[in-house]
Amino acid sequence: MYSKAIAAAYLLGMLLVSNAALACRCSEQTLQQYFDNSDMVFVATLTSAELPSHELSADSAPPGQQILRFSAVNRYLKAPAELTGNPAATPRFVTATTSAQCGLAPHLGARYVVFAQIDSRHPGTAIIDSCNGSRPIAGEFAQSFIDTPAANVTQQLDALAAADILAKISQRQPSSSNPLNETLVGLLTLESLEQGGSIKTFQRPDSSEDIPAEDPRIVHYSDELISREISAETPAAEVYAQLDGWLKVHRQGLGFRWVQEAEAGPFWPYDTLPIRRLSYLNTEWDGYIWPDPGAGLPWYAKAGDHSEHAIVVHDSQRIGGSLWFKVELLSESPCEGIDPPRSLAAGWIPAYGSSGKPAVWFYSRGC
Repeated sequence: MYSKAIAAAYLLGMLLVSNAALACRCSEQTLQQYFDNSDMVFVATLTSAELPSHELSADSAPPGQQILRFSAVNRYLKAPAELTGNPAATPRFVTATTSAQCGLAPHLGARYVVFAQIDSRHPGTAIIDSCNGSRPIAGEFAQSFIDTPAANVTQQLDALAAADILAKISQRQPSSSNPLNETLVGLLTLESLEQGGSIKTFQRPDSSEDIPAEDPRIVHYSDELISREISAETPAAEVYAQLDGWLKVHRQGLGFRWVQEAEAGPFWPYDTLPIRRLSYLNTEWDGYIWPDPGAGLPWYAKAGDHSEHAIVVHDSQRIGGSLWFKVELLSESPCEGIDPPRSLAAGWIPAYGSSGKPAVWFYSRGC
């Protein structure tokens, strides 16, 4: 009898050890580590948790997993490019049904910070588990991080998201002195064309080429160049580099060419173009405003799903090679309504978006 008891205790102990070995184990990390290691990051309320169904379908949860559904996500703090501005591409979120498999405990109605990994084996699916940092951050189930109280998580995530955006912008930041640059750095007025003249274009910033009078390298009309309006019905060629009196432009159908600034007209750097004009932020703006150029804790100021946000541009400044504009975000365009627009926020924003295109522009014809 005694030996049977010992054997039973031994078997129970082995079972407990086995279960412990199978249990989900992971060390707590900092908020930034969770952010950096995730494909998607957002804050939302958990609305439902759907367990696997005996009737398998494309919408049912996979075996051993449950589908987590969240309230509408206003914005992703981090997400693959294909999800940006495309709600239809939002994946379904799944987690294991047991804590032993690192399943996330679902508390319906709780507000979660979600760190998800895209499941490469199952397209359209993202995995959430208790080891990737996801947890409630408000209410009775709120959990803090080792370096961030639950109440401060949203603010700190904004800072991390903004830093991530700045890193992407810095990689695409154009330099006007780089002859290989292909991003707009300013506009070139075409006064000589407006007066019936012409402009010679060169493949390199070198005037030693002999160009005959009827050569196709000569531009006679402004629409032969990629251009924008700099004022009402006044075209100006887009400029992509400025090098020792030479400006890089783009010929329609022929690619990049160089012109001599003295033969064309004044060059207007992007730094100055939108200042104190009827300006706006376009879809390249990522929504953040900084108290100083590239410094301080940024805040998210984009409201609604507008493609353009009315602003006043007060100044520009370059920090570490990156161009910043000092802006004031307005409630509406000064051209709309009877009363003057309200000031919603003020600060500094990067002049270019993470794609490398200008995020700030102006209405050349005013209201």
